[in-house]
Amino acid sequence: MTPPEVRLWLRLRQPGEGLPRGTLLSNYILPTTAFGNVGEIDPKALTASLTSTVDKICDGGLVALLTSGDYTLSGFITGQGATVTQTSGLYGSANVGSGIGVSATLASGNFTANSGTLLSNYILPTTAFGNVGEIDPRAITIAANNDTVAAGQPALALTYSLTNGSLVAGDTIAGALTRVSGETPGLYPILEGTLSLSANYTLTFIDGAYTITSTVTPTVVTTPANGSSSSAANSLAIAFEDPANQNSAATSFRTAGGYTPQINPQSTGSLSGEGAPYPDNVCVSSNIRFTTAGCR
Repeated sequence: MTPPEVRLWLRLRQPGEGLPRGTLLSNYILPTTAFGNVGEIDPKALTASLTSTVDKICDGGLVALLTSGDYTLSGFITGQGATVTQTSGLYGSANVGSGIGVSATLASGNFTANSGTLLSNYILPTTAFGNVGEIDPRAITIAANNDTVAAGQPALALTYSLTNGSLVAGDTIAGALTRVSGETPGLYPILEGTLSLSANYTLTFIDGAYTITSTVTPTVVTTPANGSSSSAANSLAIAFEDPANQNSAATSFRTAGGYTPQINPQSTGSLSGEGAPYPDNVCVSSNIRFTTAGCR
């Protein structure tokens, strides 16, 4: 079957053709302008972002302190601009880190126009955002408290003091101190042990000293039996030991006149000499005192 034939005709319009019949434009003074209050220009939208690093030391809060230099406004016509005066924002996290989201809420009063800029020509942004937050760890210094205990006495609990910095409200120090082991007289460092803080802190620890002191123990070896006035018969042989260095010493002294020797357990040293009866309550060395009134 043969498709039907379709024909198109093109006809050119002559000048003046299409005007109402009987109209001759030469009969009129044609207008050179047209006017009407029908124009509408829509304001141009602006965008705001935070583009500079906003940092602080961890304080447990979300508040961010901002400056005008932290903002970038985009969308202005060339040659125009404004600054943002909002100084308060919020971090997306209170923990130590970088690249943390920071946001700010903006109102019309938070913008100051540059010279030649009419802000009413723009749709002002109501928020600004950027992954520019940086929170640094809080520095803390802890020092072990020095302690002293006499040999043979119950061990003391190890304690510490916060000597620099402070904890954020609600945060605590975990773990406990330890010390170098040993129970004989001497000095033992107190160490950090398991003491720890969260990743929001940097901890500096200062070692302490746990001191165990010695006790001098006297031992009477011989005693005079006859009360003779001779030097040999009227003497006591005294031996004592210093557990701190395991040394011992011995000497003798006269006891005529009823004087009684007394060892001072808070001192160490060696006995010396022999001589006439000593005056009452006189120290003859750092360890020995004579007294007629008994031990004092």
